Amino acid sequence: MKIGFIINPKAGEGVLYRTNGSDDLEFNEKYNYSTTRAMRFLDNLNRYYTFLTASGRMGEDALKESGFDNVEVIYKSKEVSDRQDTINFVREVEGKCDIILFAGGDGTAGDILSANPKIPVLGIPAGMKMYSSVFARDPEEAAELLDQFDSGTAVSVDSLVEDADEKRMLRGELILKTMGTVKSISSESHYHDPKIVSYEWSEESIIEYVVDIMDSSYYLIGTGTTCKRVMENLGISSSMFAVDLIKDKRIVKANYFPEDFDRYVKEDAPLKIIVSHYAGSGFFLGRGNRQIDSRAIKKAGKNNIFVVSSEAKLSTTGGLRFDVDGIPPDFFGKYIKVIIGYERFKMIPVL
Repeated sequence: MKIGFIINPKAGEGVLYRTNGSDDLEFNEKYNYSTTRAMRFLDNLNRYYTFLTASGRMGEDALKESGFDNVEVIYKSKEVSDRQDTINFVREVEGKCDIILFAGGDGTAGDILSANPKIPVLGIPAGMKMYSSVFARDPEEAAELLDQFDSGTAVSVDSLVEDADEKRMLRGELILKTMGTVKSISSESHYHDPKIVSYEWSEESIIEYVVDIMDSSYYLIGTGTTCKRVMENLGISSSMFAVDLIKDKRIVKANYFPEDFDRYVKEDAPLKIIVSHYAGSGFFLGRGNRQIDSRAIKKAGKNNIFVVSSEAKLSTTGGLRFDVDGIPPDFFGKYIKVIIGYERFKMIPVL
C-alpha cells in the first residue's frame, strides 16, 4: 500500500503563544510537537509500506529518522511551508497513493479539504483545535487503523471537517464552521462518531460539591461549560477555552499555560486538577485543554484529578480518553471516578 504522508510543522504551536490555535502564527523552527506526534505514529507502524511525501520538515525528515526505506519525495515544499504547500501536495499525490495521512489540526484538515481529495484521509492529532471527526484518537490508533485498512478490516466513511474561529474563542465563544466532508477510515474496534461539541445540562449540584470540597491546594480548572460554572460560582470571570490556576478560591494566574508552572506553583504545595470531557469523543485531557501538560498531571497525581460531568453528557460516550505526551496509557488504571452530582459519582472506563 502507498501512503501519502505530510506533517504541518506549525501545528500545535499555539501552546507556546497562549492561543487556542496556530493558524496565524509565524513558524517556530525550535518547536516540533507535530513531528513528535507523527513519529509516534511511524514507530507503531508496520515497516513494509511505501511513502510518498513532501521534502524536509513536511515529512521527509521524520520518515528518514524513523528508519523507513521506501520513501519517495514527490513534492518540494518551501523552507517554511504554508497551507498552499499542503494543498499542492494533496493535488500531486492524488491518484498515486491509497490513503493520505497527515499530522496537524483542524486548519490542516481544512487545507486538505480544499484540494478535494477522492481517497481516504486520516489525521494524526497534533493541533490545538481538533473538532473534526477525521482524526484518530491518538498516533497509536492511527497506526492501528492504517494496518486495518491495509488488511481490509477498516472501511471508508464520510467524516466532517470543522474548524473554530480562534478570535471568537479568545472572547469565550465557540463558533464552529463545518467546511465539508472527506473520506476517512473506521473499523469496529476504532469507530469514530462526529464529535458532539456543545451540550447543556443543569446539575448545579456538581458545581456546589466541587466548590465545597476545595481546600488550600492549587487548582487548575479546565475548559468547558461545567468548569466555567465552577469559576462563576467563585465569582471569577474566565474564558470558556482558558485553563485557570486558583488557590484559596482566588485567581492566581488566568489563562494558564505550561510555562507558568515554575513561576506560580510552589514546589511544596499540592496541586489538584478539575476537568470535564468532550461529549461524544470522551477526551478529558489532551484535547481542548493541552495547557495542562504531563508535568502538572504528574504533580497532581491521578487521585487529585477530578472529572466533572452530568449523566446525560456521559451517555454520549462509551468511556473516557486522554492523550497527553509523557503520560503512560495505564496512568489512571481501568476506571476513573466522575463527579455527577453532590456526593454522587460514577466509575467510568478509561479507554
